[in-house]
Amino acid sequence: MDTEYDIISPEFFYLLFFKQKSLIIYPYIDLKHLIPLECFLVSYNIEKLDGTALYNLSEIIEYGSISTHNHNPTFFIITNVNREEIEKLIKIKNFHCIINTKEEVSDNLISNSDFIVYNKKTKTFLNQDFSNIDLSFETEIIQKSSSLEFLADEIQSIKNLGNRIYLEFNKTGKIKDNIYLLSEFKPQYHKKILEFVSSYYDIVIPVYIPKELNQPNKNTGSKIIKQYQKIQKINLKIFSIFKTLLQDYKKNFDDSNLTTKQLFPKNFFVYLREHHWKNGIPRKFLNNWHSRLISQMNPNDEDHTEFKQILTILDVSEQEINSLFKKNSSIKDKTKPLIINNSNSSIDFNLKDIDNKEIPSINNITKFEKWILNKLDQIDSILDKKHLP
Repeated sequence: MDTEYDIISPEFFYLLFFKQKSLIIYPYIDLKHLIPLECFLVSYNIEKLDGTALYNLSEIIEYGSISTHNHNPTFFIITNVNREEIEKLIKIKNFHCIINTKEEVSDNLISNSDFIVYNKKTKTFLNQDFSNIDLSFETEIIQKSSSLEFLADEIQSIKNLGNRIYLEFNKTGKIKDNIYLLSEFKPQYHKKILEFVSSYYDIVIPVYIPKELNQPNKNTGSKIIKQYQKIQKINLKIFSIFKTLLQDYKKNFDDSNLTTKQLFPKNFFVYLREHHWKNGIPRKFLNNWHSRLISQMNPNDEDHTEFKQILTILDVSEQEINSLFKKNSSIKDKTKPLIINNSNSSIDFNLKDIDNKEIPSINNITKFEKWILNKLDQIDSILDKKHLP
């Protein structure tokens, strides 16, 4: 008995996604058992047609009577078609589909066609030999996907990467300048991804990758993950602020190439460091981090020391760390008592006793510093009234 996932295999992944082939499947399979194949068709708008419900199906498709109102190309899943209609369909140019039929399909039928034929009973492909084709990439992705949804997400991430490669290749006309885009995948899989770009966009793109460009730094990702884990161990509160800032940064981060797993803070940070923060964490991000640390934690000397240690781990230079702390050195805890001593007296008061209108957000550093200076002026005025030297 057929099950929903019987048809999910590396072979179908290879043919439908990487090679952009059209298929004929026989004998007939229930439509619900064909639907899982849609996860390999993430780059298409899917149109399902029943051959028994349409007259002259091939003419309707060839002359565009079926409108999909979608920017993506259309992939048809066609059921219940007879041999005569199949003969017409496979002659249509620039046509992508899966034909599911009860008819016996012979070599004569598809002799001059690019369609690949699959026999459901024998689970074999009539005109495709896989003996010399490496399917390890497809197998790895299927095995690590716990559901069709996750599998579709993984395939969508490859499609998004293909979009970027295509756009960059159109700009430069060279692939060697854009190999860095493939760095998140194992080098042995780069050729297959470039083959997908060639097949999907119908362009001639070099699939050869020079040896020196075929070996990305395998330690980069693991180094960044170790950095992430170290700062978590050093100071959990500072790390918590860091995670919040990453989440805030992601809200305004426009990159459709992010995969589902890259939405999580750790993977998102790795993605940023490998693709957008190669030259270091932006100064604005560091400023926000230090400002929130001051406003939310009331940090002591140990916290400041650990924060400097964390920045060093993240490859922030000593000069930049000193500059960062110098800029924020005037920010004090607004509730901390101020004690002034002279030879005759000691007067203490709390900044809460000063005229405190609404305190501006620490994120607006200019406005906050202005507020601090205003408070210092008020303190001076109080000191004058106390006749302190």
